[in-house]
Parts: sequence; structure tokens; C-alpha cells
Amino acid sequence: MGLIRWEATNQVQLHTRSGNTDEPDDSWSDWSAPYTRREGEPITSPPARFLQWRAVFTRQPSGTAAQLTAVTVAYLTTNSRPVVSSVTVYPPGVVFQRPFASEEGAIAGLDDAVAHARRAPGDLGPPVPAPGRRMFQRGLQTITWKGDDEDQNDRLIYTLEYRREGTEQWRELRAGLTDGIYVWDTASAADGRYVIRVRASDSPSNAADRALTGERESDPIEVDNTPPTLTTEIVRQGTTARLLVRVIDSRSPIQKVEYSVSGGVWQLLYPADGLADSPNEQYEIPLSGDIDPGRIVIRATDLLQNVMSQPAGAIVPSR
Repeated sequence: MGLIRWEATNQVQLHTRSGNTDEPDDSWSDWSAPYTRREGEPITSPPARFLQWRAVFTRQPSGTAAQLTAVTVAYLTTNSRPVVSSVTVYPPGVVFQRPFASEEGAIAGLDDAVAHARRAPGDLGPPVPAPGRRMFQRGLQTITWKGDDEDQNDRLIYTLEYRREGTEQWRELRAGLTDGIYVWDTASAADGRYVIRVRASDSPSNAADRALTGERESDPIEVDNTPPTLTTEIVRQGTTARLLVRVIDSRSPIQKVEYSVSGGVWQLLYPADGLADSPNEQYEIPLSGDIDPGRIVIRATDLLQNVMSQPAGAIVPSR
């Protein structure tokens, strides 16, 4: 605390006490000795969140009452530590239209440089849809968070770091963020599970020696940029034949498998066990007499939207 000053006529003495509760209680300090120099005197009460002053008026022999017209206290509040109260990880590929964007490809939280690199040459995008529209783009991971600070005038700045599960080293993903949203282009990361750490700093509103930080980690994020693999074989039983298709993914469950004959409509296949819920599934395509396996194209998609499309004729070892 600094100086206490006041303006008064005749004799006035001030006392102070301090504490950390809204209402004075037993935890507050005792009243200080009187301050007598109205031009300014150092406050002797211990540092605390709240300060209370008391004026004692001395009646003059002439009977004239003293008057107190102003009290000024110089103080510096204790800086409160910012808090990251929540971190939200959206499903892989979920992004949001940037509000009031001038083009459909403008994704909230995505770096302009990254957005430009992902745009097809010459693609300016169609007219803008409704702001905030939810979209899907494979390979992008949206992360949002909420930062709070009891010092309401403090501005916060955020740094994002990431760590692969099984390692201890944090690497900087992005610094200097002021909004609570970021889109990570995971194509630049190796397949695996990652944790994001959001660090909030009140350094824009405080000197370097008083700035504080708070942080919170996200739930694990699955990064999978590798498509499934396909193997096939023909199984014959008497006059019938069927094409067996095995789809394997190194990290994600298989979401769907389709096939097309001679460039026709894609037809959905169901796994042999009836449910696509694992990274290793088997499918069957009946082969009637007029179906040439060499004209069948198979397309497999995993849960993170990695797609493998391949002609069956290129992978069928007949027997």
C-alpha cells in the first residue's frame, strides 16, 4: 500500500485497518496508530484485499467543528491468477464458419495461412452461408476453451502446447491467441494420441514481474491420417462364388465399406458380423455370372474419414 492523504479543516486524524473478507471480522488487523500528516503518510496496515479508514474529529476550543472533504488512498491490488475453466475438443473434422466471413472456406480458429494452403487453386468459394455454420473438413481438429480472471480489467492471451501420449515433452502449437478457439491442422502431426494444454496469461495487463498464468489440459485427441488397407479373395462353392473383402485400419474403427460395379452407383456393404465397430472387418460380395470381379471398385472409410478406394481386380488373388 502507498500513501493516505486527506483534505480537512481543523484537526482530523485518520486510522486504517485491513483484511481479506468483504465484512470486517476477527481476521482483520487492528486499527493503526493515527495518521496526522494530511499531505500524505505511508499506510501501516498490513497488505490485504480490503482497506477501511476511520476519521476522528477534534473539536476546537472555539467550538468550530472540523470538516473532512476528501480522502485519497494509493494502493496496488494483488494480481489474481487467470483460470482456464474448460477445454472442449470437438469430433475430428468438425469446424465452424467464421462469423461474417467473406467466403465459405473461412473457418473460425484456422490460421489464414493454413486456410490459404488448403484451398484449391483459383477457388474463391460460393456466397457466404449463415454465420457460425457447422461444417466438416477432414484433417482439422477444433479446440475451444474458456478463460476467466477475477481482475475483470485484465486481458488474457493464450498459448497452446501439445504432447504425444507416452512422452513428457510439451511442444508449442500456437502462441499469442486472444480468442478461445483454434483449429489444428493435424496433417502435420504423426498418427497417435495427443493432449493439448491451454495456458492463459494476464501479461497484456500486468508488468512482467506481476503477470500470472493458469492452465488446463484437454481430453486425449486421436490423430489418424492413414487410410484403411484392403485385401480380397474369391471363394467358390459349387456353382456360386463370392468376393471376400477384408478391411484393416491401424488406428480407427471402420465406418463403412462400399462397392461399385462398372462405375455404377455405390452400394453399401455390411460386415459379416453385422456391425462395423472395429479396425478389422470382413465383408462379402456375391458374384453372379454376369459380374466381372475386375470391374468392381471397393471404397473403405474409417471413423476419421480417411478413405481408400481401389479396384478389386488389382488386389484379387484368384484360387
